[in-house]
Amino acid sequence: MILRFAIYSAIALLLAGAGILWFARHAAESRSEREVLERAQTTAMLLADRFQRSDFEGPVDATRRAELDHIFSHVIDGEVVRVKLWSENGTITYSNDPTLIGYRGPIGELTGVLAGNAKSEVGGLNDEGGTGENIKALSAYAPVRMDESAEPVGVLELYTTFDQAMWPRSKSSCLRAIAVPASEASPLRLLNTDLSVILGMTYGFLPFAILPLYVSIDRLDHSLVQAGRDLYASGRGAFLHVTLPLTMPGIIAAGLLTFIPALGDYVTPDVLGGAQTNTISNIVQTIFLSGRDWPAGSALGFLLMAVTIAGTLLALRSLRSEVIGTAA
Repeated sequence: MILRFAIYSAIALLLAGAGILWFARHAAESRSEREVLERAQTTAMLLADRFQRSDFEGPVDATRRAELDHIFSHVIDGEVVRVKLWSENGTITYSNDPTLIGYRGPIGELTGVLAGNAKSEVGGLNDEGGTGENIKALSAYAPVRMDESAEPVGVLELYTTFDQAMWPRSKSSCLRAIAVPASEASPLRLLNTDLSVILGMTYGFLPFAILPLYVSIDRLDHSLVQAGRDLYASGRGAFLHVTLPLTMPGIIAAGLLTFIPALGDYVTPDVLGGAQTNTISNIVQTIFLSGRDWPAGSALGFLLMAVTIAGTLLALRSLRSEVIGTAA
């Protein structure tokens, strides 16, 4: 039974880990798309006065291409690897890769952007041609307006390599995502979020739940489980109707031992959650130390104590009934 519990616990941890990784990657991808899109829109707005209308009417000549290379020199860095200017008819009029100049793509891809709606997408760097390896890239399209005109005269497209967009400037992406403060540009903020507080409190209070669960399972009479299996109960049925009710005192004790310290923990939300995460214990601590409002802090502290005592009494009552029922 202990071995089965260990196996189930390992499977649950693996599933939880897979879920966290999926959430982290999905959040990082969404964040990267927003950042690249904002960067393209900002670049189009800041460089609007340095563009010429002829830049969006047809392929630029060598002289103008050199000028645009200089203009975009501060834009192309370790993250942005390619820049394109599109005309209204879907022709690439300029790119830092000269082999792409003059390429004409489907106009339908630019219709929404020319209407004023920026967009981003994931694809290959050289899907429309170009030199070098066709690596996975994240591109953003932003409309370009000149002379404060209401209608865009063309489209600016920026390409960022997908890996750099997801995990920029870090050799250890997972560690950076967890350790970098929220004030820095990071692919995924785990600090100063509710998720970090939940993970931190789970890590801190998990041993208090494991001990009573282990004791309850260790004292379980395995012959009762075997009797249930002899009566043609499946493994799931034996667990739900025999193992779970007999180990319920341990489950209640585990919940009680984690509920009391978790309700009064103010250090974990303060360190991992920052000012954006508020718990009742954290609010009490702030009122006492920062606000110096002792009456309000005392009232909230009394409310916290009352909730703790009420929850404890309910848990002890359930535990008493479970123990008496098991003994009977």
